[in-house]
Amino acid sequence: MTAIEVDHLFVFCSPLAPEADALVESGFAEGSPNTHAGQGTACRRFFFGNGMLEFLYVTDLDVIRHGTAEPTGLGDRWLGQDSGASPFGICFRPVAGDNEAAPFASWTYGPKYLADGTPSYEISQRCRIIEEPFAFFTPKFSRPDAYPADRAQPLTHHNGAREISAVYLESPYGVLPDVQSSRIPGNLKLYRNGRHRMQIEFDCARQGQILNLPTLPVTLLW
Repeated sequence: MTAIEVDHLFVFCSPLAPEADALVESGFAEGSPNTHAGQGTACRRFFFGNGMLEFLYVTDLDVIRHGTAEPTGLGDRWLGQDSGASPFGICFRPVAGDNEAAPFASWTYGPKYLADGTPSYEISQRCRIIEEPFAFFTPKFSRPDAYPADRAQPLTHHNGAREISAVYLESPYGVLPDVQSSRIPGNLKLYRNGRHRMQIEFDCARQGQILNLPTLPVTLLW
Protein backbone atom coordinates (compact mmCIF):
# COMPACT_ATOMS: atom_id res chain seq x y z
CA MET A 1 0.00 0.00 0.00
CA THR A 2 1.39 3.37 -1.02
CA ALA A 3 2.45 5.74 1.76
CA ILE A 4 0.60 9.00 2.18
CA GLU A 5 1.71 12.54 2.95
CA VAL A 6 0.09 15.82 3.91
CA ASP A 7 -1.31 17.64 0.88
CA HIS A 8 -2.69 20.70 2.63
CA LEU A 9 -3.96 22.06 5.91
CA PHE A 10 -6.83 24.40 6.64
CA VAL A 11 -7.87 26.51 9.58
CA PHE A 12 -11.24 28.21 9.97
CA CYS A 13 -10.80 31.96 10.35
CA SER A 14 -12.73 35.22 10.24
CA PRO A 15 -14.61 36.29 7.08
CA LEU A 16 -12.18 37.43 4.36
CA ALA A 17 -9.34 35.88 6.39
CA PRO A 18 -7.65 39.01 7.80
CA GLU A 19 -5.52 36.68 9.94
CA ALA A 20 -3.53 35.81 6.81
CA ASP A 21 -2.18 39.38 6.71
CA ALA A 22 0.23 38.46 9.51
CA LEU A 23 1.88 35.89 7.22
CA VAL A 24 2.31 38.42 4.44
CA GLU A 25 3.84 40.88 6.89
CA SER A 26 6.23 38.13 8.03
CA GLY A 27 7.53 37.49 4.53
CA PHE A 28 5.31 34.68 3.29
CA ALA A 29 4.23 35.04 -0.33
CA GLU A 30 0.48 34.67 -0.75
CA GLY A 31 -0.90 32.48 -3.52
CA SER A 32 -4.16 32.91 -5.38
CA PRO A 33 -7.36 32.89 -3.31
CA ASN A 34 -10.10 30.41 -4.04
CA THR A 35 -13.89 30.48 -3.94
CA HIS A 36 -15.61 27.13 -3.46
CA ALA A 37 -18.68 27.34 -5.68
CA GLY A 38 -21.57 25.28 -4.36
CA GLN A 39 -19.95 24.88 -0.94
CA GLY A 40 -20.38 28.37 0.49
CA THR A 41 -16.75 28.88 1.47
CA ALA A 42 -13.69 30.75 0.25
CA CYS A 43 -10.06 30.94 1.32
CA ARG A 44 -6.68 32.62 1.19
CA ARG A 45 -3.75 30.29 0.47
CA PHE A 46 -0.01 29.97 0.98
CA PHE A 47 1.94 27.39 -1.01
CA PHE A 48 5.20 25.64 -0.26
CA GLY A 49 7.24 23.08 -2.13
CA ASN A 50 5.44 20.13 -0.58
CA GLY A 51 2.12 21.49 0.64
CA MET A 52 -0.31 24.32 1.22
CA LEU A 53 -1.86 26.24 4.13
CA GLU A 54 -5.42 27.47 3.68
CA PHE A 55 -7.28 30.10 5.68
CA LEU A 56 -10.90 29.03 5.23
CA TYR A 57 -14.07 30.99 5.94
CA VAL A 58 -17.79 30.73 5.22
CA THR A 59 -19.37 33.03 2.62
CA ASP A 60 -22.88 31.55 2.53
CA LEU A 61 -24.08 29.76 5.65
CA ASP A 62 -27.30 28.59 4.00
CA VAL A 63 -25.39 26.89 1.17
CA ILE A 64 -22.87 25.14 3.41
CA ARG A 65 -25.56 23.95 5.83
CA HIS A 66 -28.30 22.95 3.41
CA GLY A 67 -26.64 22.39 0.02
CA THR A 68 -24.53 19.56 -1.32
CA ALA A 69 -21.86 20.30 1.31
CA GLU A 70 -24.25 19.59 4.20
CA PRO A 71 -23.02 15.98 4.74
CA THR A 72 -19.50 17.25 5.40
CA GLY A 73 -20.59 18.96 8.61
CA LEU A 74 -18.48 22.00 7.73
CA GLY A 75 -21.36 24.35 8.47
CA ASP A 76 -21.84 22.93 11.96
CA ARG A 77 -18.08 23.06 12.45
CA TRP A 78 -18.05 26.76 11.54
CA LEU A 79 -20.91 27.52 13.93
CA GLY A 80 -19.24 25.51 16.68
CA GLN A 81 -15.98 27.44 16.77
CA ASP A 82 -16.85 28.95 20.15
CA SER A 83 -18.09 25.70 21.66
CA GLY A 84 -15.33 23.14 21.14
CA ALA A 85 -15.35 22.38 17.42
CA SER A 86 -11.95 21.85 15.86
CA PRO A 87 -10.97 24.64 13.45
CA PHE A 88 -8.55 22.38 11.58
CA GLY A 89 -8.65 20.20 8.52
CA ILE A 90 -5.96 18.03 7.01
CA CYS A 91 -5.92 16.60 3.49
CA PHE A 92 -3.73 13.65 2.58
CA ARG A 93 -2.44 12.48 -0.80
CA PRO A 94 -0.45 9.42 -1.94
CA VAL A 95 3.32 9.84 -1.99
CA ALA A 96 3.34 8.07 -5.36
CA GLY A 97 0.79 6.46 -7.63
CA ASP A 98 -2.83 7.16 -8.44
CA ASN A 99 -6.18 6.10 -7.09
CA GLU A 100 -4.88 4.84 -3.77
CA ALA A 101 -7.44 4.10 -1.08
CA ALA A 102 -8.03 6.62 1.68
CA PRO A 103 -6.37 5.75 5.01
CA PHE A 104 -9.76 5.76 6.74
CA ALA A 105 -13.37 4.74 6.11
CA SER A 106 -14.68 7.38 3.73
CA TRP A 107 -17.34 8.62 1.36
CA THR A 108 -16.89 10.44 -1.95
CA TYR A 109 -17.46 14.18 -2.20
CA GLY A 110 -17.39 15.87 -5.60
CA PRO A 111 -17.98 19.59 -5.01
CA LYS A 112 -18.86 21.91 -7.89
CA TYR A 113 -15.68 23.96 -7.54
CA LEU A 114 -13.43 21.09 -8.62
CA ALA A 115 -12.63 21.55 -12.30
CA ASP A 116 -13.63 18.97 -14.89
CA GLY A 117 -11.32 16.01 -14.62
CA THR A 118 -10.18 16.85 -11.08
CA PRO A 119 -10.72 13.87 -8.79
CA SER A 120 -13.24 14.04 -6.00
CA TYR A 121 -12.28 14.05 -2.33
CA GLU A 122 -12.67 11.10 0.00
CA ILE A 123 -14.10 12.43 3.27
CA SER A 124 -13.67 10.64 6.59
CA GLN A 125 -16.88 9.09 7.86
CA ARG A 126 -16.12 10.82 11.17
CA CYS A 127 -16.46 14.26 9.56
CA ARG A 128 -19.63 15.02 11.54
CA ILE A 129 -17.72 14.65 14.81
CA ILE A 130 -16.83 18.32 14.77
CA GLU A 131 -14.68 18.20 17.90
CA GLU A 132 -12.09 16.24 15.89
CA PRO A 133 -9.99 17.67 13.04
CA PHE A 134 -11.62 17.27 9.62
CA ALA A 135 -9.79 14.57 7.62
CA PHE A 136 -10.00 14.06 3.87
CA PHE A 137 -7.99 12.48 1.06
CA THR A 138 -7.26 13.23 -2.58
CA PRO A 139 -6.07 10.38 -4.80
CA LYS A 140 -4.19 12.35 -7.47
CA PHE A 141 -3.01 15.75 -6.26
CA SER A 142 0.73 16.42 -6.34
CA ARG A 143 3.25 18.59 -4.52
CA PRO A 144 2.90 22.29 -5.41
CA ASP A 145 6.45 22.29 -6.83
CA ALA A 146 5.20 19.73 -9.37
CA TYR A 147 2.09 21.64 -10.46
CA PRO A 148 1.72 22.17 -14.21
CA ALA A 149 2.38 25.68 -15.50
CA ASP A 150 -1.30 26.61 -15.60
CA ARG A 151 -1.65 25.88 -11.87
CA ALA A 152 1.70 27.27 -10.68
CA GLN A 153 1.71 29.22 -7.41
CA PRO A 154 4.40 31.38 -5.75
CA LEU A 155 6.79 29.15 -3.84
CA THR A 156 9.57 31.68 -3.17
CA HIS A 157 9.01 33.37 0.17
CA HIS A 158 10.79 36.54 1.20
CA ASN A 159 11.57 35.06 4.61
CA GLY A 160 13.27 32.02 3.06
CA ALA A 161 10.67 29.39 4.06
CA ARG A 162 10.59 26.54 1.57
CA GLU A 163 8.92 23.32 2.73
CA ILE A 164 6.73 22.05 5.55
CA SER A 165 9.01 19.85 7.65
CA ALA A 166 6.59 18.99 10.48
CA VAL A 167 3.00 19.52 11.62
CA TYR A 168 2.07 19.24 15.30
CA LEU A 169 -1.68 18.88 15.77
CA GLU A 170 -3.31 18.99 19.20
CA SER A 171 -6.90 18.35 20.25
CA PRO A 172 -8.64 17.83 23.57
CA TYR A 173 -10.73 15.16 21.85
CA GLY A 174 -9.74 12.54 19.29
CA VAL A 175 -6.97 13.47 16.84
CA LEU A 176 -7.65 11.66 13.54
CA PRO A 177 -8.49 8.44 15.44
CA ASP A 178 -9.67 6.66 12.29
CA VAL A 179 -6.48 7.19 10.26
CA GLN A 180 -4.55 3.93 9.96
CA SER A 181 -1.57 4.43 12.26
CA SER A 182 0.76 2.63 9.86
CA ARG A 183 0.01 5.26 7.20
CA ILE A 184 0.34 8.45 9.25
CA PRO A 185 3.20 10.49 7.70
CA GLY A 186 6.32 10.71 9.81
CA ASN A 187 6.23 14.51 9.86
CA LEU A 188 2.68 14.61 11.29
CA LYS A 189 2.66 14.54 15.09
CA LEU A 190 -0.70 14.03 16.81
CA TYR A 191 -1.35 14.88 20.45
CA ARG A 192 -4.39 14.63 22.68
CA ASN A 193 -4.11 17.74 24.79
CA GLY A 194 -6.32 20.26 26.55
CA ARG A 195 -6.71 22.57 23.56
CA HIS A 196 -7.01 22.81 19.79
CA ARG A 197 -3.65 23.90 18.40
CA MET A 198 -1.59 23.53 15.24
CA GLN A 199 2.12 24.22 14.94
CA ILE A 200 3.61 24.20 11.45
CA GLU A 201 7.37 23.95 11.08
CA PHE A 202 9.22 24.90 7.90
CA ASP A 203 12.71 23.67 7.02
CA CYS A 204 13.25 22.26 10.54
CA ALA A 205 12.97 25.84 11.91
CA ARG A 206 16.60 26.48 11.03
CA GLN A 207 16.19 30.28 11.07
CA GLY A 208 14.79 30.31 14.59
CA GLN A 209 11.81 32.49 13.62
CA ILE A 210 8.34 32.15 15.11
CA LEU A 211 4.93 33.63 14.34
CA ASN A 212 1.99 33.19 16.71
CA LEU A 213 -1.30 34.22 15.16
CA PRO A 214 -3.04 36.29 17.85
CA THR A 215 -6.63 35.25 17.08
CA LEU A 216 -6.05 31.70 15.84
CA PRO A 217 -4.51 28.67 17.61
CA VAL A 218 -1.74 28.48 15.00
CA THR A 219 2.02 28.91 15.31
CA LEU A 220 4.50 28.99 12.42
CA LEU A 221 8.21 28.30 12.84
CA TRP A 222 10.93 28.68 10.20
